[in-house]
Amino acid sequence: MPTLAEAAMGISVPACPADAAAARHVALCTHGVSLLPLIAQPAVAVKVAAYSQYPRGYVRPGEESEAIADLDLSSQGFEDTGEFRPSGCLSRRCTMGYSLLTVRNGTEYRYTEWVDFNTKVRGGPDWGRVIGSELYDHASDPLENVNLAKRAVPEALVRDLRRLLRAHPAWASASTRHDLATVL
Repeated sequence: MPTLAEAAMGISVPACPADAAAARHVALCTHGVSLLPLIAQPAVAVKVAAYSQYPRGYVRPGEESEAIADLDLSSQGFEDTGEFRPSGCLSRRCTMGYSLLTVRNGTEYRYTEWVDFNTKVRGGPDWGRVIGSELYDHASDPLENVNLAKRAVPEALVRDLRRLLRAHPAWASASTRHDLATVL
């Protein structure tokens, strides 16, 4: 959206406030950035990382995840047509995977933390209850077959990626947002 606004109308959409309560009172803002600078300088990064999240059924330590397919849709007000399946995170606890893709020292990494999540109680990640983590080096393992989080990797790399992941404005708490400046 920021790219189209700048290209079509020549306007720069302001960044959303970090405070969620303040963001509700802003008419127009974005967490994104314009990609127009990439036209002039394609090798220059416009963001530090690309972020994503993905839900899984609830996982207790030492157990496999529950099948989201077993979710009773009728109790959630959804008709089970076989075409649409909402995330189990809408009605119960689940494990949410928060990921980032970034480049450090010329190497592209994907780092993920699977954490406890409950929309009805917290409305976001519980960083104090990490179920598992993944770290992949795309230079040596582009298909993500070897999880480096289970091996000896530089502690500083994992620490920096963890801080960067947790400092994302969409899911960071006020106490973790300040860590972003220390990672950059």
